[in-house]
Formats: sequence, C-alpha cells, structure tokens
Amino acid sequence: GVSVSGGTATIVFTAANWNTGVDIDVAAVDDAKREDPKYSFMDLSATGAGYDGVTKQLAVKVYDNDNPGVIVRQSDGGTHVVLDDPNTAGDQSVSDTYTVRLTSAPIADVTITIDTDGQTSTAPTSLTFTTSNWYIEQTVTVTADPTYDPDSSSIDTTTQKIFAPRPH
Repeated sequence: GVSVSGGTATIVFTAANWNTGVDIDVAAVDDAKREDPKYSFMDLSATGAGYDGVTKQLAVKVYDNDNPGVIVRQSDGGTHVVLDDPNTAGDQSVSDTYTVRLTSAPIADVTITIDTDGQTSTAPTSLTFTTSNWYIEQTVTVTADPTYDPDSSSIDTTTQKIFAPRPH
C-alpha cells in the first residue's frame, strides 16, 4: 500500500503488476479546529505506456475528530432487506448490514440505541462505545420483521388511505 498525508505519492504499474490493486491510505491533517464533515478531493493522473492524459478524481469524505459525531456506513451505499414469502418454498429473505463508529474519543461510555419503525429488526439493538473502542466500526444487521402487520398501523381512515404497493 501507499500512504498519503497532505502530499503527492507515485505508484508505478508495470507489465508484471498492472492487474494488482494498490491500497492508498489517506490521512487528514489533525488540528484543533472544529469543522463539519466535508469532502476532500484527490486527483489521480496517469502517464506513460499509452495512459497519458488518463485522469480520475476521488472524493474522500472527511470527518473532523474535534466534533462528537457518528459515522454510519451502509453496505453498497444503502440498506436493503427483503421479507420472506411464506407461500413460497425456501427462504427468500435478505438481510443487510451497516457499520457505526464515533468521530472522536468520548470521555466516558457512549450508548447508541437503534429504534426501528417496526418493519425491520436489528441485531444488536444498541451499541456501546468506550474510550478504547470508539474508532472501531461495529456492525448492525437489519432484517425485515416477519411479525410486522401494516394493517395494524394506527391509520385514521377518515383522513388516510392505504394503497396497494405499485411499481414506479
């Protein structure tokens, strides 16, 4: 891998290693200034062997470690679950995961409680971060709740109506 912190790094690909990926570690400058999350942009450019002029820009989301906050990272950029159809053989349900971590070290334990709308359930239902594990991502598994009954929702039938799901 390659590490970059406020500078430029060079990666050389050859005929022997062109098809092997390279991990690039990026570190933000640590200061005492409180800032909102923002994007920092990295420009990659290639030269030589027919690659002259090939460029790519990478957006890196930077979270300030001077502000207390929570980072939620969804698998594949979203959380998607599917409820099993009990009228079909086999289990077609699909669960998904996301990870959670803090943006800065707490001075005492921090507990995050996960509250769903009833259509899904999570495992675990709460996460605890300490002064020694605040930066380690904890995984939450989301599953469609087979006991959820949309007909039991508190719907005011004088002002609201339930419509059947339709494709968009």
